[in-house]
Amino acid sequence: MQLIAIIRDTWRLLRARKLFWFSLWITALAGLLFASISFDSTGWSVLYGLKHFADDNFRSGSPAAGELYGLAFTGIVNWWLTFFGIILALVSTASIFPEMLQSGAIDVVLSKPISRTGLFIAKYLSALLFVAFQVTLLSVMVFGAGWWRLGVLDWSVFLSIPLVVLFFSYLYSVAVLLGVWLKSSLPALLLTLLFWGLCSGLAWVERVTIQSTVASNMGELSPELKPTVETTRRYAERALIALPKTYETADLARRWIIRDREISWADLPPRARATSPGELARDHERARRLRDAALAMEKSPAYILGTSLAFELLILTWACWLFSRRDY
Repeated sequence: MQLIAIIRDTWRLLRARKLFWFSLWITALAGLLFASISFDSTGWSVLYGLKHFADDNFRSGSPAAGELYGLAFTGIVNWWLTFFGIILALVSTASIFPEMLQSGAIDVVLSKPISRTGLFIAKYLSALLFVAFQVTLLSVMVFGAGWWRLGVLDWSVFLSIPLVVLFFSYLYSVAVLLGVWLKSSLPALLLTLLFWGLCSGLAWVERVTIQSTVASNMGELSPELKPTVETTRRYAERALIALPKTYETADLARRWIIRDREISWADLPPRARATSPGELARDHERARRLRDAALAMEKSPAYILGTSLAFELLILTWACWLFSRRDY
């Protein structure tokens, strides 16, 4: 019961901040914008019909209409939930542990009949609850929009809830360790963002070199560059083994929500939509080969989540040890 009480108190503290409500309203706005995408017999529109695009590929009932909805949702996951939303969540929650460790505040908290480990876990779970609430709100709105606009009950959109919470937890574990160690929220936040940038930079290098390797195997890259590309990819992969897979965790939403789909307009270059049937067939075949080769080089979900959770567990154990051993 003490664990639940501490989570409730921390949650009440987060709700008292304006940033909580700002993040909530922005999340709701993203859901409303998503629901504004509609389809009719001549094409599709946004902003609840204010802007219409005539396009037979995206008319009501076409396969591309459902695909567009899936791509729009993964775009929201990639840009809002796992970027701007994560930044707002880190800013909102980075101060939980440093504020608790301030003189006077920590004395009141430690006077409660709960172990330091239990207190640490309760505070940590409170921050995860903050993110889970935001993602759940958006997922419910997206689910409802798909039912309304397409008549489809796509339960896979709720996979974004655990994936985004996991994504945030990797970074927040670092923020907690730094917050307990430095007892200051601003340095902890800045160093966490720097760490995130390092992980994202390495993932970007790995992703680019994988694409280059695929192009090389198809004869679309100079043979002289292939050894350099392969070496760079191996170094990036080795560096990422011990780090959380932030990009890959977010990308699992794309892999699971838009899964096993056929090659369509989204995989083809723009010129392929107004070209001869022969050129369209060649572009279609090239896109299929590129996709299949890239999928073959993707890491398994077990590897992505397993290594990331191992990193998080190690960091949290270290932070909990510091928190439990420190004299206040």
